[in-house]
Amino acid sequence: MNAPRAVNAHWRGRNRSFGEMVSRRRTRRQVQGPITVGDPRTRIALLTALAVLLCAAKAQDAAADATHDGPYWAIAGSFLNQSAAQSRAQEVARKSSMSPTVLVATTPSGPMHRVALGPWSADAEAVKAVRHLQEAGYADAWKLAGEGINDASKPGGEGIDAALGGGDARDSLGDEGVSPSDAPQGPTSSTPTQQQRVAARVVAPHALAGPRPSSLSFQSDIRATTVFGTTSAAPSKQKEEVSLIAGIGAQFDTPKPLGLSGFHVTTRIRREGSDALIPGKPASPSAVRHHLDAYAEAELRQAWAEIRRDDWRFRIGRQTVVWGKTRGLKVLDIVNPESYREFLLSSFELARTPLWMLNAERQVGQGTLQALLVLEREGHRLPRTGGVFAQALYADRPEAPGRSRYRDLEPGLRYSFAKAGWALTVNALRHRDDWPVWRRDETSGAPTAFEPRMTTLGASAAKTYGDYALRVETTLSDRRYFHGADDFQPSPELASVVSIGWTALADTRVDLQFFQTSALDHVPGMARDETEMTAVVHVERAFQGADLAASLTTHHGLSGQGALIRPRLTWRAAKALSLTAFADFFEGRQDAFYGQFDHRDRVGLTIHLAL
Repeated sequence: MNAPRAVNAHWRGRNRSFGEMVSRRRTRRQVQGPITVGDPRTRIALLTALAVLLCAAKAQDAAADATHDGPYWAIAGSFLNQSAAQSRAQEVARKSSMSPTVLVATTPSGPMHRVALGPWSADAEAVKAVRHLQEAGYADAWKLAGEGINDASKPGGEGIDAALGGGDARDSLGDEGVSPSDAPQGPTSSTPTQQQRVAARVVAPHALAGPRPSSLSFQSDIRATTVFGTTSAAPSKQKEEVSLIAGIGAQFDTPKPLGLSGFHVTTRIRREGSDALIPGKPASPSAVRHHLDAYAEAELRQAWAEIRRDDWRFRIGRQTVVWGKTRGLKVLDIVNPESYREFLLSSFELARTPLWMLNAERQVGQGTLQALLVLEREGHRLPRTGGVFAQALYADRPEAPGRSRYRDLEPGLRYSFAKAGWALTVNALRHRDDWPVWRRDETSGAPTAFEPRMTTLGASAAKTYGDYALRVETTLSDRRYFHGADDFQPSPELASVVSIGWTALADTRVDLQFFQTSALDHVPGMARDETEMTAVVHVERAFQGADLAASLTTHHGLSGQGALIRPRLTWRAAKALSLTAFADFFEGRQDAFYGQFDHRDRVGLTIHLAL
């Protein structure tokens, strides 16, 4: 290769060739390495920024308390259908150990039923409840202020156990796509039973009688995490990361021109002080993700607009849609791909990769029909060789082929309804496999990546029995590819999960989940058993008025996949500030699903500031 042509440049009073400048820059970068949290200046900057943000949060809370026009409510979801709202209220009561209220508002689209916690006279208490709801999985939770209420009798004497009808699309089209139709329910009866431990009342706010002015909300979320390896084979510092998530959104009870009823935009900036995890680059040219340098990236997480047209509600833009509700592993949650830069150790909410799509819902019969059209293609983000959690099978995979936006359209349908007290869904998605697949060229023997299409059919059922909640999910994929002796082998796959939740003890929740996957056309040499089973156990308990919470999650491979043990302890130091100490321990054979990371055990600390 020819040497770079020397171009004279005047820099800081001295003449240097362009080639010398490039050489010097590279040398300095190699010597300096990444900026680490261990650097004194970095520590001072981070502590100063944290102190300023905490003072700002305290000042904001004090100003809100001094000028409040309460009462204040924390809204966990809005529904056009009352029975769907009551079903959500029961689910919220079970998860939050608080008694929810269903507020009824009059809107141009008809009565709007809002599942609310409260009321509180102080704004800070409502903000705390909103954060609690978001941590419980209700990503669209928001605050309602300045509304008086009057008691109103429930139409037809319906209680919280009323049969589920069609849910309002606002929540089912939410950031996390949680549909009210999936909420567990009690038996269908207008008479309260001993099993109904929490009852929801329906009230009508004075100020909601007419159109409500536009509500604009802002959010910011700052997390600083440091993770240390506990084995000699693991990096001493697996992760040093600071991330900022900032968002703005609005909801309009009175639709704007073109039927606009809301919008939401969220961005994330993430800076790593260590390159052990190796940030992956976008797998799709349409991914809205930019690498600022080798250790930082900026990403557009959510960017959607919501439009109401007659009985339809559309959400158009970059978003996530969640069909399944399990912990640790997934069965029915197949719409959005994930980032595996930390294997299964990131929360689903942070690991999901949003996609550009059209998302529409309307009530059909006694249920809700959801139609999806995914406009881009992006698979799972997997670290390559050198990453802490690089999976051996995929570490040296070939690059994915080029994509055509129109050929990669992925349509999906879901219908959710209720029958005899059961919340039921049926699902269908035509999509490409999110896991890398390749085959060897017959002539050269070189691996060539390809992305086979497949059809996945699924269903779910959920119901509560007193202190117990039962949920079942199952999917059937017509063609999955599994690594064989020499190449990938196709086979239909049947996957299912049975989940049992128990909440009899105060401030305590226990979840037991049993997963099973079967390769229906299994052949000898496949890098998996014909049937594999995994048990996931989760126990959590709150102490000292929920300011201190402890949890333990364990994954047990019942077919020799190894195990994962994850203790957590979270202390809410202030209304907007929490600290979480955690550990992740792997066990098993080197060639097992969990055991492959037996040498990657770790402990860490996360500081979380939510404003």
